[in-house]
Amino acid sequence: MHHIGRTLRPDARFVQLVRQAADRQEWYAAIRAALSGGHASSTSAGAAVDPFTLADPDVVVGHLTAAGFTAADVVDVREPVCYGPDADRARAAVLQPWMAKALVTDLDPASAKRALDRLCATLDAHDTGNGVWFDSRAWPVIARRR
Repeated sequence: MHHIGRTLRPDARFVQLVRQAADRQEWYAAIRAALSGGHASSTSAGAAVDPFTLADPDVVVGHLTAAGFTAADVVDVREPVCYGPDADRARAAVLQPWMAKALVTDLDPASAKRALDRLCATLDAHDTGNGVWFDSRAWPVIARRR
């Protein structure tokens, strides 16, 4: 955030949307539960990149303050996220990120098939006929450059 702060003119507005914690993301819990045998975890998949590193608004405000921003405003937003227009395309989208792949990579073929079957059932259950939707929460963060 220091690099961003240095590139903005004084009093410029900075806006960022960050995910809230994993346990506040229906999509995260449902996909992990499906791919890991029904045992959802609120922690990240353990890879080098954690999609929830900015989930704590105090951490975000701290980073912004250290980078020269003031008047940071963090708002709780709950909006559904669409994974695709139908369950088949949602499955393809879910299996792209490292998180989902990591959950099935080391499984034997029979276990991997069961995990993918559970994933399909989960996506089918969230298919509204107008897309595959999951609950999601984020923090829109707005701050001013000093």
